[in-house]
Amino acid sequence: MNSLDGERKHYQAKVAGGGAAKVSSLARVSRNLIISQYRLHRVSLRKQQEKNIKKWKRQKMMDARALAVRQQPELAARPRGKLHWERGVSKSSQRLIVHRGNTAAMNKFVKDNREALRAESSRLRHEALSALSNLERFHTPVTNREWLECLSERDSYFRGLLQTATPKRRLLNQRVAGDESSFHATPRVYPKPGNRYPNWSGCLTRDCGSFFCLCAATAKIVIWSASARGEIWAFQLASWSNRIYMFDVEALLCRLLVPLPTLLHDVGIAVDAPVEVFKLDVKVNVAEGLAKVGILSWSKVPESTARQECSDASDGSSSESPSDVEYVDSCVESDLEEDDAENHMSTGSEAEDEPGDVIRAPRGTYVTHSMGYCSMSDNPKKRQVTIRFSPQWCVFGELGASGQSRTCAWAEYGGNRDVIYCVLRAWALHRVTRNAWVRKKRVRQRWLTSQTELLKADMLTAFGSSSTGNVDADRQISTWLPNLAIA
Repeated sequence: MNSLDGERKHYQAKVAGGGAAKVSSLARVSRNLIISQYRLHRVSLRKQQEKNIKKWKRQKMMDARALAVRQQPELAARPRGKLHWERGVSKSSQRLIVHRGNTAAMNKFVKDNREALRAESSRLRHEALSALSNLERFHTPVTNREWLECLSERDSYFRGLLQTATPKRRLLNQRVAGDESSFHATPRVYPKPGNRYPNWSGCLTRDCGSFFCLCAATAKIVIWSASARGEIWAFQLASWSNRIYMFDVEALLCRLLVPLPTLLHDVGIAVDAPVEVFKLDVKVNVAEGLAKVGILSWSKVPESTARQECSDASDGSSSESPSDVEYVDSCVESDLEEDDAENHMSTGSEAEDEPGDVIRAPRGTYVTHSMGYCSMSDNPKKRQVTIRFSPQWCVFGELGASGQSRTCAWAEYGGNRDVIYCVLRAWALHRVTRNAWVRKKRVRQRWLTSQTELLKADMLTAFGSSSTGNVDADRQISTWLPNLAIA
């Protein structure tokens, strides 16, 4: 038994076609790769150097007339010459003039610009001579002979580097002592304090997107306010003239709005300072990117009402959400597919009971009127009427999570319960028109038309006309439903 077959197979695996080694050591492959890469780099560098040498040798002979020919080639006579790929072109044919030029114009150009041409040609000659001297001084070796000559010439220099390498390395590795004066203490990080709202700020959340006038001892400002995500946002209007204010309608609302405590701090009103709040009835005209707000009338918000609304908003007992997030962000909600529940009416309502009650009333106990997407409840314990949208529509992509309900006390609008019902129904019909929610489905458009006609018929039945007889209520209804004619 012999190993001839195994040796032959190993040799065939080791030597591929052409005699090239198929199995090699890592050191040999690394060396060959370095040499090949170095050779390619040096060859390309050497070719570039040869091109530069030819250019600099021509440039060191530059004079004023040669430079003039370079700048004005169309004025100089030009022979036929010979291209590098041409063969069989005689010397006489190469000297044949093919472009006569303009000798007189060339001489005039040289005479007029002699000093500039001489200065430029002198600069080019010095540049070429300097480049050639630097090339001879810093010649890059390529061949083995050039490398051996380079190493022998610098042998003493390389040996000196080897002898002084260790002391220099130890000097560089010495630990550097830190200078305490150049290092400052890191500032302490404290938790960010929350916004502190004044006691009277609850009245600003009463209406969605209203104008108010704040009168304090230190300043008097006109603001537009809204609430979103549990905070009150506002921006100040600039004064234009008597009872006319303005703001830029082309600016993004998210950049104009700031938290109410920040706005008060900027204008110099303390949070705990006494402030009189006036709700403004305004008329807005837009022209050339500016909105001019004219004040028609104003009504002072009672201090007790403002404090009560603020306390209700802080403890969560208030059922209204005064401002819509979409009204602040002005974004268009995405179109979501509805389920089959849209085709039938929802008559349920959330429980209307006191915050302190232990036993809650069953859902829908105080519901007095249903409009399909929303329902109205009259709570005798709270002495208020609330209209609330069904929770399935108060989500992102539909009506939004804010602006789900609106509440009116019994004492408002002259204490007439029928007027309160009409006002709340008008608000609900206005609420569904925001962000094109009602235009997404034809069934919603038919519902809006039928509910508007039903509201108008109920007003004719209750009041004998399309007017409620209450000035504030009629103005509010006409603002929300302009198409509803109020006599």
